[in-house]
Amino acid sequence: MDKQEIVAALVQDIEQQLAHAQASMRDAQVGATHPDAKAENQYDTRALELTYLAAGLGARVAELRAALAFFHFYLPLDLRDQPVTIGSLIELSDDRGSGWYFLAPAGYGTALVVGGIRVQVITAASPLARALMEKSADDEVTLAAAQKRKYLILQTC
Repeated sequence: MDKQEIVAALVQDIEQQLAHAQASMRDAQVGATHPDAKAENQYDTRALELTYLAAGLGARVAELRAALAFFHFYLPLDLRDQPVTIGSLIELSDDRGSGWYFLAPAGYGTALVVGGIRVQVITAASPLARALMEKSADDEVTLAAAQKRKYLILQTC
């Protein structure tokens, strides 16, 4: 599994999300200040709602920019045989089979297909990532959800 290809695919995905979020934020800002958004009565909150939307999208833009900065400047690519941390590529096995996971600062459930292999992107805030943090190859992790699932860490990169 080529981790650099995964990072490149994820960066491309984040850049697309960023472009979309920036365009949506600009549209919301323009809409909030447009003359047609002026309140017609005390219950008309179109401009206020667009302002809140623009603020939320602004936060998303900042989050995506921070994720890109992480990938461009801080991500150590070779984490082979190291404990799981942000930037780790992890192969897990459970009773359903094995799969690859990439622990990223952003991505939010994104699944990438790189070299014909599906890689699920998870963030440190996810229950699975919290369970995996600081674990190493051959460690077993139990995820207590609706049903308990046990994972075995096959390898980390």
